[in-house]
Amino acid sequence: MAPIELRLAPGFPGYARHLLEKAARLIADPHENAGAVLLDGTGAEFAASTADLADGCAEPVVVDMARRAGLLDLRVLALVTAGAPNTGVTLPCGGCRQILWEAAFANDRDIEIYCADASLSEIVLVTATELLPR
Repeated sequence: MAPIELRLAPGFPGYARHLLEKAARLIADPHENAGAVLLDGTGAEFAASTADLADGCAEPVVVDMARRAGLLDLRVLALVTAGAPNTGVTLPCGGCRQILWEAAFANDRDIEIYCADASLSEIVLVTATELLPR
């Protein structure tokens, strides 16, 4: 199944809007940063940005934060990236795709992944399973 392109409009899931807006606020440097917020089935949220890291991606950080808290029912990830103007939406890298798929597989539940540009004008919805090649 191909990624689904979405817009923040009436009917857009409120939980996803909240997570995307929170991830967008994490971005400090408009040229090279990403913010990620992960929602667990209990309602717990875990947030990180690449500005918090010496090197690497924010997605594995939030997955690790949830695991360390003993929460494995990972439901939704919002990933917002800021790059050069008009570069569009960035999907998780290969290593992050693997980590997200393993987290979904461990809980026997796929993870919804909302990816957006910094302005939240372009949004793509995929699942962890869809990100890995068959």
